[in-house]
Amino acid sequence: MPFVQDQGPEPRPEWPRPVPEAPPEPYRPLRRGPALGAGLVLAGLLAALDVAALAILIARPSLTEGGRGALLPVVASSFAVVAVVTLVAVILAWRGSRPAAWTVMAARVARVAMWGAWGALVQIQPSALAGHAVLTAAVVLLLALGMSRSPR
Repeated sequence: MPFVQDQGPEPRPEWPRPVPEAPPEPYRPLRRGPALGAGLVLAGLLAALDVAALAILIARPSLTEGGRGALLPVVASSFAVVAVVTLVAVILAWRGSRPAAWTVMAARVARVAMWGAWGALVQIQPSALAGHAVLTAAVVLLLALGMSRSPR
């Protein structure tokens, strides 16, 4: 008897073909529209003002005299740290990073919350805090609008 190699079971036709799994949605970069651009510019300006405030306190130590005036450089330093995070995130969001745009929003909201918390130790003007809160709300709304309606 001739040697016949077993070929195994007969191959089945692959019909209907199995549907391949859908690949995960690709990373969709953020596109700069007018609202997003305005929000990023406003956030960058607010962050730059925080850094400038620290620079002014360092340049003019007479501003920190008084009972709780010694805490002002500490307060300004904490704001400057948030400002640096904001500025880096603004640059990355300008280049199209969605997570960076979320970071800008979070950093600016944290900045207002920090100002309110520091108000227990350092005298703050309620009108200044309210004005900054309004500007921060504008940043958040502009960025949210720009991220939801970014051109494709």
